[in-house]
Amino acid sequence: REASAWTLVEPMRWAANYFAVNRILNQLQFLEEEAFFHVDEVGKTGQTLEDYGLADPVLTLRVSGASGQLELQRGTVTEIGNNVYLLGPEKERIFVVNREVVDSLLIGLRELRKREIFDIPVFEVEALSLRIRAGGGNGDLKVRLARNAGRWVFESPVSAEADPALVTNAINTLTAAKVAAFKESAVPAPHGLDAPSMRVTLEGNQRRQTLLIGNPDATGEGAPTYFAKLEGNPSVFTVDARPFDELREAQEALRERNFFQFDPDTLNTIVLSNDGNQIRLQKLETGEWQVLQSNGATGDIQPFRADSEVMAALIEDLRTLRASGFAVD
Repeated sequence: REASAWTLVEPMRWAANYFAVNRILNQLQFLEEEAFFHVDEVGKTGQTLEDYGLADPVLTLRVSGASGQLELQRGTVTEIGNNVYLLGPEKERIFVVNREVVDSLLIGLRELRKREIFDIPVFEVEALSLRIRAGGGNGDLKVRLARNAGRWVFESPVSAEADPALVTNAINTLTAAKVAAFKESAVPAPHGLDAPSMRVTLEGNQRRQTLLIGNPDATGEGAPTYFAKLEGNPSVFTVDARPFDELREAQEALRERNFFQFDPDTLNTIVLSNDGNQIRLQKLETGEWQVLQSNGATGDIQPFRADSEVMAALIEDLRTLRASGFAVD
């Protein structure tokens, strides 16, 4: 237990499935004896612990805490009834307990491992950084987005506004990403993790996590996957390739493409200027619009009633005006 979370430390270091661990602990609390006898009595009957499967138990369970350590060992199935032998904590008594309850403690490594990769919650993420290896000796592409006064902005490779909805979706996808499969005895080098093609970093409340993306897994079936690992953790696994392929275009795909952000209902003034001439569109209290045009030479202002259909089309055009691409930064 680390703080309020559980972590697997052997045979690999990885976040444990909180619910699977708690299920084991809950089952232990409800473990009841059907009967028991003392270990000393075994020898008197001409038997040994081996006869009960306790000389080389199939399961040893050790629970440690501030008050000490408790160890239980599971033996063979009893000849009568659906029970098993269990060697007690002090190794002084052998208990007969319900087999189903004990067998429910035999959770495999697959069930004990947490499948989520990042453990920084979405609401806590303050920055997303990408380092993408470029081909042809062009150097790595570094992309960083950060939350600034409630807005998402690019800090590199260019200083620009980011689309908040698209950034939020990208972060949601990352925090929801799961391990496709663990590689039990993987060596980093053959999987491209010694020089990863991408580094994905989430930063939260005084903590950060970096995921390294390596080579495609050519042995996998179904959807394409990449080899991956968390920085500072030797465990190698595979992840779905799609969300990480999409991030390779993040510097353009996540850019804010709208030129204006405004609420059409609260809009009250539009100013158009060209070669010293200015046209001012003003919304009246009646909800209608008027045109105030000034003459650059004389400074005279002439009011006109605006065409409501033309104004509605202009406002919609301004609201939906978007960049189709980015030619020069």
